Amino acid sequence: MKRILIIEDCKFTTGTLKEILKKEGYNVVGQATTGAEGIEMAIELEPEVITVDNMLPDMIGIDVIKEIIKEQIDCKILMISSLSDDMIIKEALKSGASKYLIKPFTASQLKESLEDIH
Repeated sequence: MKRILIIEDCKFTTGTLKEILKKEGYNVVGQATTGAEGIEMAIELEPEVITVDNMLPDMIGIDVIKEIIKEQIDCKILMISSLSDDMIIKEALKSGASKYLIKPFTASQLKESLEDIH
């Protein structure tokens, strides 16, 4: 069972993610609503997969990804955002995201994205 951390400030999206991830056999080991909290939890929990929103209250997701990479946490990162601009997607992938998923997403799109990064 893969350990996953959710970094997302929207309660609805977090609930949706948790529901789908549990059905897919993931163990949601933590959820953070800010970038700083997410980075701390990533260091502490060492999840195998992290989902990161790009628009968090304290920082952008791309900066969260850069910090997680800097901490040398061995995990795959799935950025999930409503921002669909090509420049942002390219920057997220360049910064260390394994995949980029655009909101709103379906359960099958999330499942496919997670399969792609494994």
